[in-house]
Amino acid sequence: MKKIIAALDGLKYSESTRDYAVNIAKQTNTHLVGVFMDDKIYTSYKIYDLITQEGVSEKRLKTLEDKDIATRAAAAENFEKACQKAKLEYSIHHDKNIALQELKHESIYADLLIINSSETLTHYSEKLPTRFIRDLLTDTQCPVLIVPDKYKPIEKVILLYDGEPSAVYAIKMFSYLLPQLKI
Repeated sequence: MKKIIAALDGLKYSESTRDYAVNIAKQTNTHLVGVFMDDKIYTSYKIYDLITQEGVSEKRLKTLEDKDIATRAAAAENFEKACQKAKLEYSIHHDKNIALQELKHESIYADLLIINSSETLTHYSEKLPTRFIRDLLTDTQCPVLIVPDKYKPIEKVILLYDGEPSAVYAIKMFSYLLPQLKI
């Protein structure tokens, strides 16, 4: 069974990741898994947003947590609707622990991982490739397709090779999964 993972941040949802994943899964008749990186320590708010004159506001914390829950749920619903519209076999998985470790573990059981090039899982934007992407690429167990912020049909594929056997394996697997790209 072929399996593609779309790695998604529910707080900064990447529609381009969704679109690339849905398009490729449809072309290859592959099971698509939306992995939502719901890391417990990653929130949309900063700690100083909780500070009031009286100290840390429990009420403000509850409001911000509820907002994050709603945002993540809306992102998962958006992904699910796109998969249903494309008539794909799909599933949704929420990783609640350390996102990077969970995603690396998920890659063991996948044929392809798709992720946005600007993914940081932080409040800050970073120079590309982001630290999160660099750390992810050091230890994934399947090919990784890094996609831009805006979707456009794939015209050219650049494969990176560092001389390691794992890179050869990733290139072979990518070509088996996506022969229509004529690698």
